[in-house]
Amino acid sequence: MVLRPISEDDMVQYVAETLCRPKQDIFPLAVVIQSKTAGSPFYMREMLNTCHRKQCIWYDYRENGWRYDLDRVFKHFATKSYHDILDCEFITNRLAELPPMTRSILAWASLIGTSFSFALIQRLLDGEFDYKEPDVVRVAGELVCLSQTTKDTVEGLQPAIQGYIIIQTQDDDRFRFAHDRYIQAARALCGRNQPKMHFIIAQTLLKYYTANDQLLDTIASHICASVDIINERIERRQAFREVLFDCAQTAAESGARPTATKYYSNCFALLQSDPWTDGTDVLYDETLELYTRAAECYVYMTKYEEAKQLLETIIEKGKTPVDKAPAYVLRARVFVQERDSLSAFKLLKVCLRALDIEVDSDPSFEKCDAEWEQVSHQLENATMAELIARQMPMGSNLSVVGAVLIETISAAFWTCRLTVRRPS
Repeated sequence: MVLRPISEDDMVQYVAETLCRPKQDIFPLAVVIQSKTAGSPFYMREMLNTCHRKQCIWYDYRENGWRYDLDRVFKHFATKSYHDILDCEFITNRLAELPPMTRSILAWASLIGTSFSFALIQRLLDGEFDYKEPDVVRVAGELVCLSQTTKDTVEGLQPAIQGYIIIQTQDDDRFRFAHDRYIQAARALCGRNQPKMHFIIAQTLLKYYTANDQLLDTIASHICASVDIINERIERRQAFREVLFDCAQTAAESGARPTATKYYSNCFALLQSDPWTDGTDVLYDETLELYTRAAECYVYMTKYEEAKQLLETIIEKGKTPVDKAPAYVLRARVFVQERDSLSAFKLLKVCLRALDIEVDSDPSFEKCDAEWEQVSHQLENATMAELIARQMPMGSNLSVVGAVLIETISAAFWTCRLTVRRPS
């Protein structure tokens, strides 16, 4: 038996051509390959590559042609049923044959994305944020390498390149997977270590790559995948919450509200047990804004039950009427969407009273006319320069009162148009 290196593409093309020429000796192998791969060029190449490495197929120079051992092919590609085809597990088994360091690089890279920076992989393998666990995960009989030296990392990269699993880009530091199925197979190598690896990636990106705004969504996704570990190992989690909150706001403003709610929910999970009392890793203003923004997002998505729970918490825990005012407005909008404008108006009246604004409970057209005469007289006697130069007093809650009054007028329109008049 004489073996020589051959091109995978040449093997695929040759076998595909023999399907149209039944008289060729290799035709039975071609039929087997087609049945096992369902005609997928990717799996055909992988199967032929494996056959050649396992010496199931070889080129015989004496006979000047390809030879194969069909029994050995069936042995290496045995399935429960004859009609079963190859899937991602087959690719995972191929990756499991690679050196441990190479498998580790591929596992880390699969969690980063289609393309990855080798410098980032080296930082991850430095072990700066690694920690010991009592339970060790094994893959293909070997330990998964979560930390290693720089020399071993460089050496581990070569088998992946030679196997055409990853390829280099125009940037010397960046590589990408040759096929998306390699990403799925490499991710399967992580096993139960995957949440821990997400945690290490999040920590590394937060420390070294926060200046790159394009990576914020990537950091947020890794944080979401490792929330439990962050809660267990990190006492001060404000930096993680800040990234999630910023990404949630960006997603909500761009219309991706389901993504925003995902970030908000994980941000809630990273709060301390009592997030409303200032203390270690607790800021009242941060909690208030988080609850308010999340409730607003839920209202826009018509998830009223989730919104009600958040709004009721704000109304209960808020320190001042000004802090509670946005929650009252959003709760009133939920009432309106549920076709209960009367309840919305009553709720907004409660908010106005808390803001020291009294609403006439017994309105009449005569009172409205008198109020209008007073307002119009003030406007007629005021010059444009005076109106422009007029400033809001320091510490005034006039802007909040104005927002609540607008919602109150809207709710009152459907109940009693005489109810709302200008406050004195």
